[in-house]
Amino acid sequence: MTNDSSFFMWGERGLVASFFADLHQMGSADAFAAFLSVVDFPPEADIRRLKPGNVEYIIEPDFGNRGFGHPDAVVVVEQGDGVKVVIIIEAKRSSYEHACVSRDQRGTLGFNSKLNGQLELDYCLALALSSFESSQAVLTEPSWILSSPYQSDRKGTSRLLKNRVVLRHVVSKLCGLPLENYYYIVLTNDLRNPLDSVEETYRPELCWQIDRHGRSTFEDGWHRMRRQFGWLNTTTLQKVDLPAREWVSNP
Repeated sequence: MTNDSSFFMWGERGLVASFFADLHQMGSADAFAAFLSVVDFPPEADIRRLKPGNVEYIIEPDFGNRGFGHPDAVVVVEQGDGVKVVIIIEAKRSSYEHACVSRDQRGTLGFNSKLNGQLELDYCLALALSSFESSQAVLTEPSWILSSPYQSDRKGTSRLLKNRVVLRHVVSKLCGLPLENYYYIVLTNDLRNPLDSVEETYRPELCWQIDRHGRSTFEDGWHRMRRQFGWLNTTTLQKVDLPAREWVSNP
């Protein structure tokens, strides 16, 4: 008797979930290091020198529809010396540009489901996480957001998260780090890194508050933070040279 079985996980969610499930099942920080080595970060990115110790994968955490959305994955990495980074991952089974819309569409229906809109929410999530303390009951973004270009999406109401389960089991693992310890990885099917040449209108606008002549104003922090954004494509993901070792079964 033949017992045939097939298993498919479709789309970017299936791709991300199955890949990181494989890394987790290997039970080795070396497996994550192999993945990280193929991600195209700028040469000056500090994460290139990261030596993973403990690695925790969180697939599609729920930061709320009125909060910060649902990143495809978040990875918490801690080195042996206690240095910790958080990596937020967004995947699209298309080119970067095809997955985006012009940033002047911010505030319209569907913008936050587009890649550049998702990356903006991820950045605001990092802003909120960086200043969050465990004694707080609400994760929310800085108040200056409502005076920034993001106001076209907020319309006077800050994005926030009150879900106590997510705060306790997810946010507590990610919060309290310097903003430069939050990284972002984009997975698309482009042949070359689109972050190196993407038109400004399709980039995430990373609003940065500055004081100019005693008055608060805003600038786009993309060039300041570009080193925190990495990219890879689906072909490269399939060719990650994982270390040879026995898989382990983890509950």
